[in-house]
Amino acid sequence: MKRLHPKSKWLFFFRFIIFEITYGIVFIPVVILWVAIIVGIIEGKRRLVISDWSSFLELLLGIAVAIIFFDYIWAYLTYYFWRYEVGSKVLKIESGVIWKRFVSIPYERIQNVEIRRGLIARILGLSDIWIQTAGYSGRGLAEGIIPGVLKEEAEKLKEELIERVKKAKEEAAAGL
Repeated sequence: MKRLHPKSKWLFFFRFIIFEITYGIVFIPVVILWVAIIVGIIEGKRRLVISDWSSFLELLLGIAVAIIFFDYIWAYLTYYFWRYEVGSKVLKIESGVIWKRFVSIPYERIQNVEIRRGLIARILGLSDIWIQTAGYSGRGLAEGIIPGVLKEEAEKLKEELIERVKKAKEEAAAGL
């Protein structure tokens, strides 16, 4: 099975960071407040431990560093466990660090092969390939996604998949 391009580690890393910044604006202050209350209870105080801005900023910085470190490790593991294979009859995709996902998409079920390039992917020279099937494409989703493929390789892979889809549909029509 083929691996993604090594730059895809950074693609995953920056996607995780953007996700956390988006949701962290609300979530991080809540976590800090929760930690401050727990620490205050442990120390036997009936008030928040955060009494000045310096301790608040230290706690915030510590949480941010821990999240960035975790994101880098998780991005590397995501890259390491994501594989795909263009077989003779099906496209196989394996992904997942803790919960593994194995997808086999028969070529005759493929309806559309799409290349997407977000801002981070364009900066890194990468593309995402979305493989849509009849059951998924109506909802704007893709049954198979191959992220972190070089732009040139993505174009070749798309053409190869389209050729295999045509061949599979011709064989199905001929009754083979």
